[in-house]
Amino acid sequence: MAPVHKSICAAARGQVFAYRYNAKAITSPRQMRNTLAYVLNNWRRHQEHLRSEAAGRSRLDPYSTAIRFDGWKEAPQLAVRDDYEPLPAAAPETWLLRVGWRRHGAISAYAVPGTAP
Repeated sequence: MAPVHKSICAAARGQVFAYRYNAKAITSPRQMRNTLAYVLNNWRRHQEHLRSEAAGRSRLDPYSTAIRFDGWKEAPQLAVRDDYEPLPAAAPETWLLRVGWRRHGAISAYAVPGTAP
């Protein structure tokens, strides 16, 4: 499989995923809150929480850094396996990530991005 992958990559030209990438500056507290809610709960939009019994018991995406987020409305407790090792995550550095987004309220762990609140 590796040789096929290499030949595909060698033949590719132009931007990678140009049609799927849309950079946009986040400039307001509301926009930051909405972005955080989308990123942290996107697994629900794709119904990953329904794909296995373990995921169904999870309030948070077990494959994300959501467990480290301190802005949950419900302050959910995530049951983690004994061998769970938290994913590395950087501390927020900007005012919007540390404080600003909180002006618009805590984020529900049960919100599904792309649906009405």
